Amino acid sequence: MYTQEDIDKILICREAIDKHRAFNQARAKSLTVATSVDEAKALIELKIGVATTITADSALKSTQDIKNILEEERTKSTLEMYATLKEQGFEDYTAFSNWHDKIVFEIFKGCCPIIGKCDWCGEKELREQNCIKLYGITDCTNRKLGVSSDLGAYLESFKRFKEGTTEIIKDKVSTISVCPKGHGYYNDIENIKELPIDIKWRA
Repeated sequence: MYTQEDIDKILICREAIDKHRAFNQARAKSLTVATSVDEAKALIELKIGVATTITADSALKSTQDIKNILEEERTKSTLEMYATLKEQGFEDYTAFSNWHDKIVFEIFKGCCPIIGKCDWCGEKELREQNCIKLYGITDCTNRKLGVSSDLGAYLESFKRFKEGTTEIIKDKVSTISVCPKGHGYYNDIENIKELPIDIKWRA
């Protein structure tokens, strides 16, 4: 189960990662067009919206020379990101990513509940349904994902939500189930809650 503290920690770390990503994107862009450190500095600062410590230099330089000069700022940006992650309790980026994905899945489960159970419809008259075609004859999510059926249903629903395979039911965003109508697992529309964070963000 997640807490508000978990959500706060996610947002702090995401902000640090996004800041570092923005710098790297701006740096890469500057290397394709800038002919001096001054130009690169201006382009980067315009993109990220804050001043940098890049030393101004208007002399014409090669792309490689500019890249070498920008390396110190890139290192600084990287270290700042890692410092924030460590302040929040993560040894490195991978540790945060693994924890992040686990908590985001728990948030999704809490806000987008699924009810129902597999009724083995694949062994009955419904062999041409999408769920059977996707996952096999019976207990579909279990056979496909190698996990318990209810967990498999959440994993499939989570995947569909992130991919944008959704529909609006009673003014609420719901994932589109592959189970035939009236069978298997389906969204508990009455108990869907607003997600507290953007779960499509990727670590």
